[in-house]
Amino acid sequence: MTGDEEITARDFVEFFDEVKLPITLTDSILEKKNNDSSLISNAVFKQFVPDSIIQGVYGKAEPKIYAYGRFRNKEEETYLLIKTRSSKPAVNAMYVLAFSPKDSFSAGKLLLTDAKKNDEINLVGIDKGYAFTLVDQYKDAGGINEFSEVYVYNNAGFFMMIMKNGLQKGELKEIINPIDSLPSTHKHSGNYGKNERNFITIRDGKTEKDFIFFINFDKGEGSDCQSELKGEAVFVTKDSAVYHEKSDPCTLGFKFGANSVRISEQVICGNQRPTGCTFDASYTRVKEKKKPEEKKDKKKK
Repeated sequence: MTGDEEITARDFVEFFDEVKLPITLTDSILEKKNNDSSLISNAVFKQFVPDSIIQGVYGKAEPKIYAYGRFRNKEEETYLLIKTRSSKPAVNAMYVLAFSPKDSFSAGKLLLTDAKKNDEINLVGIDKGYAFTLVDQYKDAGGINEFSEVYVYNNAGFFMMIMKNGLQKGELKEIINPIDSLPSTHKHSGNYGKNERNFITIRDGKTEKDFIFFINFDKGEGSDCQSELKGEAVFVTKDSAVYHEKSDPCTLGFKFGANSVRISEQVICGNQRPTGCTFDASYTRVKEKKKPEEKKDKKKK
């Protein structure tokens, strides 16, 4: 594959050694040295694969290209795995190329790279059903987490994402407020909060002597102080209430002001939130947004 001899598309495809599925590719593969016997010259590569496949990572640079493996979907498409290396820019990558039954290029996808702008994926699994699972394993305040996307090649000629699991690094979990739409006619019912991730929602209870609440707190990136709690509290005076369940020692006290509520753990709530955190906090009532008045059509006299 040096470009010194004329080759066909069949020659190009058959140059790749067969690999058996399932296989797992990790980012450590990018650093391993390659056998020069698997080298494919850029001149040969461009005969069968468009430049645009690798330009997203390398721009106008021409990296060294190595044949890594081949597997085939019966009488349908053939998949080729290539590894690319470059010193300027210093980037290594791995791609999958899909070829039609007639050995013509159909689609390509970046699987792994150590380029700074694309270094999220560190593991790729390819199963016997020809599904490519790209996994980002990362560490945050909550421990080791994982985000994955699953791609398959389709007859339209591209790799399509069919599934996504987990949260990307830095992505915040969506907060679903389970009581937001419930009635809030009591004088202390309403929304109290510091921001969209640190708040308490209070809604009417079954009687005037109790209420339903939902607390969410999140101390931000780098902290594992994230928790939520939904429950029912009972008024012990007109402006104070207590939450307690028989199955849990956790006890919360609520003290209402004119436009605020202060929450305090009267008995430690260790089963309801991470160690080192607390539900103790003060929240200010959030003013309700006024609904725009409908403009009445002026009748012509």
